[in-house]
Amino acid sequence: MVGTFSTAAVFNLLYLQTQELYHTSVRNSALGICSFTAHVGAFAAGPVPLLIGPQATLLAVAAILAIATPLAW
Repeated sequence: MVGTFSTAAVFNLLYLQTQELYHTSVRNSALGICSFTAHVGAFAAGPVPLLIGPQATLLAVAAILAIATPLAW
């Protein structure tokens, strides 16, 4: 329940923050990329601990963020 609420809250905050960060000319493309990334992350977050085990979950999350952060810039 907390995970579902957190995912919905983060997606809504991401949507609102993206509106403020980007100029009008690139806003639609940037919002689409951010929305896609958020949906992929939300989809992958559930089965990751089951697939790789609870010990490696933190490492997997760190690796995903390390890859996604440069792509977002």
